Amino acid sequence: MFKPIRFVLSGLPFNVRASFFAASAGYAAWFATFGLPVWMSAVFVVMLFASTVVHELGHAFALRAFGVRHGCVSVNVHALGGHVTFCEACHARLGMGERFAMSVAGPLAGFALAVPAAALCVFAKTDAMFLLASGLVVMNLLTSAANLLPVYPLDGGHATEAALRGLVGGRAIGEYAAIMVSGACLTALVGASVWYGGDINLVGRLNIAFNLLMLVGGNLARVMRSD
Repeated sequence: MFKPIRFVLSGLPFNVRASFFAASAGYAAWFATFGLPVWMSAVFVVMLFASTVVHELGHAFALRAFGVRHGCVSVNVHALGGHVTFCEACHARLGMGERFAMSVAGPLAGFALAVPAAALCVFAKTDAMFLLASGLVVMNLLTSAANLLPVYPLDGGHATEAALRGLVGGRAIGEYAAIMVSGACLTALVGASVWYGGDINLVGRLNIAFNLLMLVGGNLARVMRSD
């Protein structure tokens, strides 16, 4: 129904899905409940998009370092952030160590982006600049750390699968072990959201519920692919 917005950056085709804007609107509405001005919510969406692009470039550049042709790599940006797709032939050539490194390259790029943003906080000359720079630091630290959780379809879930497959030396056993770890972690996240959710306003709870549903869907899709 809604065609993705397409652009090319560093030779990579990006496809921005409508779900990204829907999720961004939800976050902006949440922040607005704390009395933040509209312009700040709009800037937040721009920073979220820029951070997502940097994150996905981390994955893409890791693939380039491992010999994957840049022409077969594309990036999709959506409600859960984004993901990089590339041809099956290139995917089959990657070893477990390379797949692990590729999975964590995105969060590492986010951590790296937080460093100059933190420096900008130190040299900020206005309150607005400090607020925006500190927001960029917090955003990238939190999203990168969250992405390392061993839950599908987050990067941590794929990194866990690569690590377990390398450790046990069997594809099926590694996959099922990673699925079990992902399910246990997701169950803990759902339980924590229920336990502590009462301290968050309605808009915040809706945003948390939306993200958890996306994670549940990602886990179910991974289970179905493993059958």
